[in-house]
Parts: sequence; structure tokens; C-alpha cells
Amino acid sequence: MRNTPSAHGSLAKWFHWLTAACMLPTLAIAVYMDSLHEYVPGDPQKYFAVLPWHKTLGFLVLCILVFRLPWYWRNVRPADPQGISRLQSVLAHLVHWSLYGLMLVLPLLGWLGTSAGVGKFKLFTLFEMPRPLAKNLELSQQLYDIHVVLGWTAMTLVAVHIGAALWHQFVARDGLLRRMWFGGVQ
Repeated sequence: MRNTPSAHGSLAKWFHWLTAACMLPTLAIAVYMDSLHEYVPGDPQKYFAVLPWHKTLGFLVLCILVFRLPWYWRNVRPADPQGISRLQSVLAHLVHWSLYGLMLVLPLLGWLGTSAGVGKFKLFTLFEMPRPLAKNLELSQQLYDIHVVLGWTAMTLVAVHIGAALWHQFVARDGLLRRMWFGGVQ
């Protein structure tokens, strides 16, 4: 269950893949919503049909993070594979910590933006979330603007993260991806 010097433990793997299972669809829905246009007939209905799932999945990412970070801090981190340069190691840690920060900030900005706006945030379209902010449409728009910019940043970093994992698997062939996969080297 716990990490070892050579691989992530089963709980770390579950946290990683549960996060991916929530974050990737959240980002995909965001891209879909961004492709819709306000003045095209049918597009606003499509936007509002998927928005609750974007919010719910984003909130689940935040919930997973609440448990994931303490586990991360209390466990040994597996060593970098042999042959990784200092620059690669620093960049990998920078991407990981940036992703952790975005997993915290993006859901909070979305929740606060909704809270300050006219819309509602219903978890799983059933449970209305509390409004931590009073209605303020200008603040809501500012929070959403930041949310969108950081969302595109998250998409870029997720693509870099996936690309690096595939590079390690198929080019460097150093077993890095296998350490995060279930049944991988311990």
C-alpha cells in the first residue's frame, strides 16, 4: 500500500488514476464547452447540459486531492529512474507541483465564480452546494476568466505529463510508467 524507493504504493496509484479519471473528462468537457457559441441555436442548451458534470468532476478532483496530498507528504517518493538528468528531474517536479496547485485552485475558482454569479452549483445535479460568496457578477466574471486561463494551463501540463510518461515508456524504456501502473515493479 505504501510507496517504496522503486515504485508507488497501491494507494498512491489509486489516487493518481482516480484523479485522472475525473480530471481528463473535466478538461474534455471544458474544451467542448469552449467550442460552443452563445448565439448558435442549440449551443447554450448543450453548454448547460454538460456544465453540471464539469463542476461535479472538478469538485471530485478537489476531494481526491484533500486525501491525496497528506498521503503524498507522508510517503517516501520513489527515486528517479537511472539516467534522468537534473534538469529533467526539476522539470518533472515543477510539472507535478503545478498540477497539484491547479487541482486545488481550479475547482475553488469555479465554485467561487458560480457562487458570485447567477448560476447554481449542484453536485451530481442533485445537491446544491453552499455559496461562500455574495452575488457579484463582475467578480464572478473575473474568477471565471482566471479559471479559463488556468484550465488551459492545466490541459497543457496534463499533455506534457502524459507525453513525458509515454516518452519514458517507449523511448527511454526506463520503467517509469510501469511504477505507476497496477502490478508494476515494487
